[in-house]
This record gives sequence, structure tokens and C-alpha cells, in this order.
Amino acid sequence: NPTVDKIYVESKDAEVESYGLFDLKGQMITSDVVNTNKIQISLRNFQSGVYVLKVKTSAGTSVRRIIKN
Repeated sequence: NPTVDKIYVESKDAEVESYGLFDLKGQMITSDVVNTNKIQISLRNFQSGVYVLKVKTSAGTSVRRIIKN
């Protein structure tokens, strides 16, 4: 982090069920239901700035700040 193009998420202990990417106003930018251990999220079409990534797994929810250059 920061990133220019893609975000990679890998969960070794639990399956990623879904994710949501939000701007700092709390508006959802993109989301998906995935049900896998590895995901790739393209940020190519998004403006530079700070985003919040919320990842839901079978073990709980994780929230991370993402910076796109």
C-alpha cells in the first residue's frame, strides 16, 4: 500500500466470502461475493485517493485503508 492498479487479498485461515470498497464518504464504490481464498480487485478505473476495503471471511470481518496513486 499504496497501489496504482490492483489490490490482492489472500486469506490463509478462512475463505473470503465478500468484499466492499468504499470512498471516505462511506459510499460503496464496488463489491462482490467471491467465496475463495484469494481475490484480486482492479482499481484501474478509480481516481487517486484513499479508500476503505472491507473484507468478510468465514472467520470475521477485516477493514483496511487503501491508498491509490
